[in-house]
Amino acid sequence: MLTIKDVVDHAQTIANGDHDVVKPGMPQSFSVASTDGDMIWQGDLGIGITSGGIPEGYRRVKMPDNLCLVPGKDNTIGSRHCLASSEGIEMYVPEVWDETVLDGPYLKITNGATIDHPKHGNVTVPDCFQEVQIIYQREMDEEAKRERRARD
Repeated sequence: MLTIKDVVDHAQTIANGDHDVVKPGMPQSFSVASTDGDMIWQGDLGIGITSGGIPEGYRRVKMPDNLCLVPGKDNTIGSRHCLASSEGIEMYVPEVWDETVLDGPYLKITNGATIDHPKHGNVTVPDCFQEVQIIYQREMDEEAKRERRARD
């Protein structure tokens, strides 16, 4: 019988890089059998297959020179979720696109795409998918939670 300890130990083996098949930072690719809502997480950046069209409140923007999918000028390794190429890609972002939002860019792609990251591994979207939604990981701000006043 599989126990929680077995699962935790197995996850730790992967995190340590000691697993014989799965390693941190390995490249991943969406299967051509993926459907709407399927996601691959590249660290704190979620990459999702969709076909819902450009979300309301989004606007088309010129592709950033650095091709990054994370707003701001932070050039740390953690924020380097960048497209390998802008060829065949249109980028749309929320009206407010900064470090405070959880919704990221919406990409219309015609020839597939690869999102590079030096630590988490590259993620490839095959050319059979034309729409990708980027989201950012949520994090509970425990300090703000403690300071917030209760409301009726």
